[in-house]
Formats: sequence, structure tokens, C-alpha cells
Amino acid sequence: MNEQPYAQAGMRVATYTRISTDEEHQPYSLEAQAERLSAYIRSQEGWELSRR
Repeated sequence: MNEQPYAQAGMRVATYTRISTDEEHQPYSLEAQAERLSAYIRSQEGWELSRR
């Protein structure tokens, strides 16, 4: 059984980042959020970032 069904066909993914209006509860900047998401996508075989 293939654990990653989209790995062979490839999968285009999009990310969404946001800033909370309550800055005290915003642990990551937009740039930090984007980098963490991009790093996760790069770690997934067959995934391609298509839109931020």
C-alpha cells in the first residue's frame, strides 16, 4: 500500500498565513509562518507550492 497516494502524481498546494488582531497571541510573524509552511511542503514527496 502506498502511504502517500499523491506522491507519484504530484500535488499542488497553497498556503494561508494570517496575523491575529491580538498581537499578544500571535506567536509567529507572517514571514515565519510562510517559512514553516514552505519547509513542511518541501519535506513532502511530490508536493509543490503553487500559491501563498
